Amino acid sequence: MSTVFLDQSGIVGAIKSLLGTSDVAKVAVAFWGAGAAERIGIGQSGKNLKIICNLDSGACNPSEIRKLLAVDGAVVRSHPRLHGKVYWTPKGAVIGSSNASSNGLAVEVTSTAGWIEANVLTDESHLLVSAEHWFDMMFEGDEAYEIGDQQLAQAQILWDQRRAIAPSGARLNFDLFEAVRNHAGHGAWSSVKVVITTRPLSSEAQEQHNVLKLDAGFAGLEPYEGMSDLLNPGDWLIDFDFSGRRATSMGVWEAPNAAVVQGDLFYVRRKIGDAIEVSSFGRLLLSAEDQAAIITHAKDIMMHFGSQERGVFCESIEVVVGYFDKLKREAEEASGYKFGPFAAALKRAGVQTNSGRGFWGGRAEDGVPVLTSWLGTREADGTYPVWKPQKNYGGLKSLWESGSIAVGTEVRLILLKPGKGNGDQATVAGAALSEVPWRIASIGDGVTYEARVIPTQS
Repeated sequence: MSTVFLDQSGIVGAIKSLLGTSDVAKVAVAFWGAGAAERIGIGQSGKNLKIICNLDSGACNPSEIRKLLAVDGAVVRSHPRLHGKVYWTPKGAVIGSSNASSNGLAVEVTSTAGWIEANVLTDESHLLVSAEHWFDMMFEGDEAYEIGDQQLAQAQILWDQRRAIAPSGARLNFDLFEAVRNHAGHGAWSSVKVVITTRPLSSEAQEQHNVLKLDAGFAGLEPYEGMSDLLNPGDWLIDFDFSGRRATSMGVWEAPNAAVVQGDLFYVRRKIGDAIEVSSFGRLLLSAEDQAAIITHAKDIMMHFGSQERGVFCESIEVVVGYFDKLKREAEEASGYKFGPFAAALKRAGVQTNSGRGFWGGRAEDGVPVLTSWLGTREADGTYPVWKPQKNYGGLKSLWESGSIAVGTEVRLILLKPGKGNGDQATVAGAALSEVPWRIASIGDGVTYEARVIPTQS
């Protein structure tokens, strides 16, 4: 007889083997996720199978419970206070922390990478007797109940609500885009949306709003027109006005939990600052860099998602982050140079970014000496070519005049197009779609600079 410790890497195989070698099984597991029954082999018919779950928790996927109820020979009940996890057979049991859920077994892998679990596999007789007695007391007790269509319908409501506030299972996040990337598929992102509008309110809608805003119930509220099918109560909205030549950030808005809708107008409330408060994640900030990226690419976003005819783009933040990640991958493939590692190195060196203007930089006292030293080591090991004098670049003159750069300042300009050009489209041969470091050498009628081209290999 023995007892063996199991972490999350071995739990699925151990449970599947245990249940697959016995015609009798008793499983008391609070939470069940999609695919769990199949993953652990519990869907085989002909077994004497008793199962206890916790539908009342909202953490049971009703679709999976329906599959369990359909298994021939299975009796499934729910217990509102169950939190334990016991997989029992007459010859062995797994007892520990692993639910038959997305987190416990890493079944719904699109939602999360799963919790770190701890369990024991035992065949010691005294533990098996105690575990079976505990199960029978729960299964036959007054609190356990049989599951029907009414209970499943209510459980579906709880499940849908809980998905949006499920624990993230990872370290604390503060940046919105970073949180979305780290927790792809989390239910919370469906209620965080980026909105880009290209048209003002119609005259009829404006007249209606002018009348409604006299009512105290509409104090502090502003309307969207013709978007009731795109918005839901409780949504967080990152809003941009693209009615002019360039998109403008209109800040963060929130739809009241009790929808305020009048005809074709859906009302929302302005929030102070650029942060949103997302269940399971807390307060997340939309960075200036990410805000600037949306402004810069507003037209491309509208065209890519076919939003021009309707005049409004409204999609979840996860869709927008995915779009930007796609652009980045395409640029990296075209240039052969990966932007991320160099950007991370600059941030570690204390150099601030300004993606709105498309360059990295700062005065000498703002961390540039550290960057210069870092670049110097890259020169020494041949990672980057040496500095080479270039022609005047008048586009940097305004930065010099504003005090943003000085002689000796290192600036990193993102080049967008191949070939020759002026201003923000200036390009150094061989550096298309790459980032080129610049060093200000002197100031004349324009700005004399030195540059070196990043190699195409990352």
